[in-house]
Amino acid sequence: MLPHDWYNYRLTDRWCMEAGDASGIGLLDLPSRTLDPSMLQLVSEACLSLYLALRHGLRLTSAWCAQDLPNKMPESLVDPNAPIGKLSAEMASTLGLSEEVIVAPGSGDNMCAAMGTGCVTPGKLTVSLGTSGTLFGFSDKAIRDPSGYASAPWGFCASLQ
Repeated sequence: MLPHDWYNYRLTDRWCMEAGDASGIGLLDLPSRTLDPSMLQLVSEACLSLYLALRHGLRLTSAWCAQDLPNKMPESLVDPNAPIGKLSAEMASTLGLSEEVIVAPGSGDNMCAAMGTGCVTPGKLTVSLGTSGTLFGFSDKAIRDPSGYASAPWGFCASLQ
């Protein structure tokens, strides 16, 4: 669970992720673009979430604890252009907002950078130099690196559909 997925979970009580995020943490079977439950068995959801929180510099507070995390596979993948849902009654009350507020899924920085730089057709590449150095491009089919050298076996999936 990435930090924004946790926020979305807390805001809506819905545990879901966008395909780009699921691929980034290894839960996506890229060719079928479906969640792979066998991957969740490799690492504890709580440990993975806490690792990602620390990696992204989030401070762990009493509001963020293992009991708050769903220890199961996401309910579903969501379209990056579709809302996750609306604020739960509890969160609307806590934040002083209407329960009609719509929550969007969000996505990873490189997935969004690909769309923002126009890297959405074959033959284009984007370089992202920040916390990591990443070169990424577009393919209309899944490309597997069986060695795992470049990334997880299937790599990353774009947020674009």
